[in-house]
Amino acid sequence: MSPKSLSKACASNGWSMDTYSKWGTRLRKQPRVESLFSKSRNPFRSPKKTKPKKEKKVVQLRRAQPSYGVERISQDLKQLFNINAPPRIYPEKSTFFVMKFLSELKRICPFPIQEIQTDNDTAFTDKFSSGVGVTGEHAMDLWCTKNEINHRLIPVGVKELNSKVENTHKKDDLEGPYESEAKISLNVTGYNQRWNQTRRTKALKWKSPNETINDAYIKALALAEMPKQMQTKPIKIQTQKNKVRG
Repeated sequence: MSPKSLSKACASNGWSMDTYSKWGTRLRKQPRVESLFSKSRNPFRSPKKTKPKKEKKVVQLRRAQPSYGVERISQDLKQLFNINAPPRIYPEKSTFFVMKFLSELKRICPFPIQEIQTDNDTAFTDKFSSGVGVTGEHAMDLWCTKNEINHRLIPVGVKELNSKVENTHKKDDLEGPYESEAKISLNVTGYNQRWNQTRRTKALKWKSPNETINDAYIKALALAEMPKQMQTKPIKIQTQKNKVRG
């Protein structure tokens, strides 16, 4: 049967070509009725599934501090410690300026830094440039070891961890192609203010970053005022599973 005739036959029976191909291939491999039974779509293993121990810990933390979260902690740090770190521009992305930034960060930060997470750029690690993986001799690794800070590298190819950063870089290149470092430094404060105060995005349900943080802070305050019996309801933890096709 020609592909054209096959397409007409599928259309007359209300099938799609993909459906015919899927079930036809399965029946040809195993020519018996049992091969047409639906198979489980669950993965054989779920390496990224949250471990029960971590789930239990998350539930304990949420019940102990129901009003705490990233936005609340960030807001408290700014108000309690009066953190004022205006944006600045570094001439280039290199290990030298990474070390300069870390030294300034450690001096300004009002609390001990326990962990720093970076990508696998050569400015941060020698994981790929050394040929043997992380040696611990990179300048940033040595600095972290000296200051008792854990240096954590993100897994390669995980879109959830670096897609937002890459998207921000893309927007910066499209909207702010400044010719010199002096012009960037002159405009960076205003650009950041417009980005955080007036830019509304679909990812934030058409709110600006500042509006999103303020809403989260109000919700946290409201939750803190709720009776304890309402705060200790069972909490559902959504775990990430791999999706496979049957």
